[in-house]
Amino acid sequence: MILDLTCHPYRGDPLPFRVEIQHHALEHLMADALEAHRVYELMMIRRPGDVWKYLWVKTLEVPPDVSMQVKWEREKENPWGPCSWPEESLPLNQFVSFFCWCWEDTTPESACWLREKAGSRFTEFGRQFFQRIQDAQREIRNSHDLLIQAELAEIEALQHHHDMDARSPFEHTTPDYQSPTAPKRKAAYYDKLRELLAMPEVSLVAVRGDDDYQTMRVLCADQRRRSLASGKPIGHELALHALSDGRSYYSRWGAAVNCWQEGLGYGDLMINAMQCYPAFCDHLQTTRRCRMIFTHQDEGEIKGYTQTKGDGWALYQDIRPGYDYAARSQRELAEFIKDGQPIIQH
Repeated sequence: MILDLTCHPYRGDPLPFRVEIQHHALEHLMADALEAHRVYELMMIRRPGDVWKYLWVKTLEVPPDVSMQVKWEREKENPWGPCSWPEESLPLNQFVSFFCWCWEDTTPESACWLREKAGSRFTEFGRQFFQRIQDAQREIRNSHDLLIQAELAEIEALQHHHDMDARSPFEHTTPDYQSPTAPKRKAAYYDKLRELLAMPEVSLVAVRGDDDYQTMRVLCADQRRRSLASGKPIGHELALHALSDGRSYYSRWGAAVNCWQEGLGYGDLMINAMQCYPAFCDHLQTTRRCRMIFTHQDEGEIKGYTQTKGDGWALYQDIRPGYDYAARSQRELAEFIKDGQPIIQH
C-alpha cells in the first residue's frame, strides 16, 4: 500500500510525503507455517495490532526531517557495519516512533502522519491482513499434516517448548528471505524416499547431514505416522539418527532424533546428504556396513552394492551374503529406545 500524503510546513511550499507499507514478512510467515515451520509464531497472532510488527515502511519521498530520522535509525540498527534492513526501509513500529502529538508544538510531519495512521484507510489495511492471518490459522488447524497437528496439540495443552519464553518467537523477514523449507532435492527424490520408508525392513534411518528441511520433515512425519499406527511412543517404530548439531524444529514436532556431532548411529537406510568420498566408500565396505544407501547424487560404483538411479536420486543396496541385518536392527532399535526415551548423543 502506497500512502501519498502532503506535509504542510510552517512556512514555504507543501512537502511531498510518500511511503510504501510492505507486507512481505506476513506472506513469508503464512507460507512457512503451511510447511510446518513457524506454526507457533503464526498462532500467537491474536489481535489486529499484532500485524503491525510484521510490516515494513519504504520511504519513497519524505520531508528532510523524516529522512534524517530514518538515516539515524538505520545507522543504529548496525553501528559497526552495513544495515541489514532493505534499502530505504525500516520496520513500521520504528517509523511510527518518530511522530507524536505535542499540542501546539506538534510538527507538521507528525500531524501529517498521525492523521493518516489513525484514519480509516490505515485501520482497514491492518484489519484486512489480520483477517488473512485468521484464514491462515484456520487452514493450519484443518491441516492433515501430522507434524502440524502435533505442534497444535502442544500449543493447546500449554506444553509447547516456547510457552515458557518471555517473548513469543518473531522473525521480521526481508524481501530476499530464503525460507529453510524450500526443497533442495527434486520431487522424485522425495517420492522415492517415501517409497523406501514404506518398506517393513526399514526401522532405523541415519542421515549424514540434515540441512535439507524437507528430507527431515518426511522422516519425522513417517516416525509419527508409525507411532500413531502402533500406539507406541515416538521413536519406538522408527529410530532417526542425524549427523548435525540438531534443529529446533525437532522439538516443535515432538520428534525423536539422535543428533551426533561425531560418528553416526546405525541405519537400515543411510541417507547421504554430503559429498561422498573414497574413504567413506571404503568405510562402507568394511566396518560401516549398511543395508541401503540413498543419495541425491550419483556416487559412482560402491563395491558390494547394486546401484539404481532415478531423477535426482541414487539407491545402493548391499548384495554381499552372510550378514544378519534384522538382528542388528533389533539390537540398535532397543538401544535407541532404552528406558522408553531416545538417547541424545552430542
